Amino acid sequence: MNAFVILADSFRADHLGCYGNEWIRAPNLDAFAADATVFENAYSENLPTLPNRQSLFTGRFGLPFRTWQALDMRYVLAEAMWDQGLRTCLITDTYHMHKPGMLYSRGFEEVHFIRGQEYDPMLGPTDTPVELERYYKDADDARRDFHRDGTITYLRNRAHWKSDEDHFVAQCVRETLAWLGRMEAKGIRDGMFLWLDSFDPHEPWDPMPPFDTLYGPLLPGGRQLANPIPRPVEGYLTEDECLHIQQQYAGLCTVVDKWLGVLLDALRERGYFENTLLIFTSDHGEPLGHGKMGHGIMRKCRPWPYEELARIPLLIRHPEFGHGKRVVAFAQPPDLTATILDFLRIDQMPGTHGSSLLPIVAGEADSIRDFAVTGFHDASWSLRTADHTLILWRPGLDVSQIPLHSVGAAPTSGPRAPELYFRQWDRYELHNVAADYPDDATRLAVQLQTFLDNLVWE
Repeated sequence: MNAFVILADSFRADHLGCYGNEWIRAPNLDAFAADATVFENAYSENLPTLPNRQSLFTGRFGLPFRTWQALDMRYVLAEAMWDQGLRTCLITDTYHMHKPGMLYSRGFEEVHFIRGQEYDPMLGPTDTPVELERYYKDADDARRDFHRDGTITYLRNRAHWKSDEDHFVAQCVRETLAWLGRMEAKGIRDGMFLWLDSFDPHEPWDPMPPFDTLYGPLLPGGRQLANPIPRPVEGYLTEDECLHIQQQYAGLCTVVDKWLGVLLDALRERGYFENTLLIFTSDHGEPLGHGKMGHGIMRKCRPWPYEELARIPLLIRHPEFGHGKRVVAFAQPPDLTATILDFLRIDQMPGTHGSSLLPIVAGEADSIRDFAVTGFHDASWSLRTADHTLILWRPGLDVSQIPLHSVGAAPTSGPRAPELYFRQWDRYELHNVAADYPDDATRLAVQLQTFLDNLVWE
């Protein structure tokens, strides 16, 4: 047997048809969902990028314990695989995993880093001319120079692009198919663990034609605002610019779908659907503007674990059962770790917090947990049950600022009171009813605190 994980960074669940989206084209992932088990209530745990991967690679809830830091825990998933003789491979353009001392390639026999994503300084000569004004809008912001310089670096990295074949997700897929080809040439078709970690559709959002105008025209003058400063929308972006950015993000989602479709078609044609556990997921969603699109912010500039950021797509295809199934059970990243090890019949790692989802996929259980917990270490916590969402903020913290030791952001205004939402009619958490239902808020707060207090970190 094999286990292949496909992670697409910052892919909002509500941007897939299998989760109810009616305007974004993602036919390949939707077709895969129709042949897999769709988890309707999958939520990230410790946000954002690297803390999430710590959860995935260790099977642990890191929210009370871990920040944006190295993968320096004693037990990690790929090492457990390698120790059992599996051929392990990491293919990624997520350059944060590649930074010195971060250790996210531990346990992978082969590692292929695709360079040049986001602000990766590796590629592009410094004298390459770029059209900064076309892709970037300046603002009076504490980190304007950082994002301005990063945008220039990115534009130089991708100055040679001519079509969607040059996108980083396309490069990752081609590298994956090449690795599989090398394995097959050696007669190896099972006993493999692949982790394909695509940074797309993470910003910058600059899909190549025709995807750049698939959902709406470019801005006047051909502007393609690919890399807005992460900050509140008010006073920075016009309504048209905000809509344009949402359309560009959707276009990049469709690019990701196209190239993951290339990979999925190849896996199906080459027989891997018969002996492989296939998982598609993301690390988190993305705030993209007002209301349910982002509660008034653009990008992950605040430690706000609302629905648009916390919810993730999760599609699991077992080769034997669970095809075409939908479940409402809660699932979180540590559960994926347990699921993979369970499928490969490898003992769970010591100290893990997750539970295998295979009994749910097989129809042997309805759920493995009664709620989901998501937040930013040392800043915010949320609890979601079937009926409620509770969001708590660390007392005394300016919660408009993500602590620098977590990910970094610019401060704005002061602290916030607890927030309570009814999920059945307010899925996107827009109408806070904590003041009207204080007993419910208190009960859920105790439930959340009890869960966190009972977590043990060895």
